[in-house]
This record gives sequence, structure tokens and C-alpha cells, in this order.
Amino acid sequence: ELFNYIAAALAKFVATEGGDFHLPAGRQRELGFTFSFPVKQTSIASGTLMKWTKGFSITDT
Repeated sequence: ELFNYIAAALAKFVATEGGDFHLPAGRQRELGFTFSFPVKQTSIASGTLMKWTKGFSITDT
């Protein structure tokens, strides 16, 4: 859910950019992303958060 929210927020942000920031046809926007929390990687495209750190305390829903 967290990453779906981040993707939706980024899509909304990009949709509201001015014309000066749109890429030419055929070009894709590059994006780097860091998730600095301990994660157990379960496959190349998924993982499970082991615990929140850095002062975050978020309960499961």
C-alpha cells in the first residue's frame, strides 16, 4: 500500500507539471528511490519490512 501511494502521488505531481518539464515523445523519466528501512527481500520485486526504525512507530492495519 505504501508504494502504491507513492506511485500515485508521483503520477499526480508529474501530471501537474508545467509544459517546460514534459519530456519529448519516446523519452521516459528516470527516478531513483531509496527505502532506508530493514527489509527481507522475498523476490526481485518484493520484500517484507522487518521493523520500523529512525523513530517511526507505525502499527499494522
